[in-house]
Amino acid sequence: MMHDTAGELAQPFDVKDWKRGEVDLIPGKTAPQAVVERDYPNVFKRFTALGPLMSKLGNGGKGIGWDTQDEVRQLGELSGFVLSEGRFCGMPKIDSDIDACEVVLQLAPETNGHVAVKAWEALGKQTGLDHIHWRCTARTKRFVPRYPGATAQDHQLTHLEWHRKRDGFHNAGYTNVHELIPWRTLTGRQQFYLDHPWMIAFGEGLASYRPPVDLKTTAGIHKIRSNGNRKSC
Repeated sequence: MMHDTAGELAQPFDVKDWKRGEVDLIPGKTAPQAVVERDYPNVFKRFTALGPLMSKLGNGGKGIGWDTQDEVRQLGELSGFVLSEGRFCGMPKIDSDIDACEVVLQLAPETNGHVAVKAWEALGKQTGLDHIHWRCTARTKRFVPRYPGATAQDHQLTHLEWHRKRDGFHNAGYTNVHELIPWRTLTGRQQFYLDHPWMIAFGEGLASYRPPVDLKTTAGIHKIRSNGNRKSC
């Protein structure tokens, strides 16, 4: 189940496992909505080309998405296109580590002003609010990132996924408060107690202060294997 989607509420009170026969297999309710396809013979091709879904479905995060066809085309013009037959034909190449960096810089709203504008517009459709002042901040930058420039000087755009004030200082929850953006929780509000069975089982239902571990109290178990034998790890 994806975060920030309706799937998070599929089993709100208890979690049943269809693989153990506890409940029927219902996509989107008791199992993931989509079937994950594995294409092992083409693993290398998958790692050396941008996936075709980036052109068809676009990019996104936090429950929203936006079109990236222009960015995909620009990546291909920069790094070259895959010419061999197959599902990756016509997609941008990722042959080197620099190519991989270019993909991140081109598609991320944190580094590409054009993409940041799309992201804020997509968020506006979800919240029903106009975040135009943030969009103008991103549009003013208007730089298309490239790897050599990124290594020479750091650039950080204001993006909805990062709580960041326009004057450059990081501040947790700033956009949630001042832009009335719901928190990334099931209720859209700040949560201090999670009554999910899995969280409770881990003892993490409540936010609690956990002081640093006193290393003197753990000295007796250093370099001891899990079976109790005192051997060097």
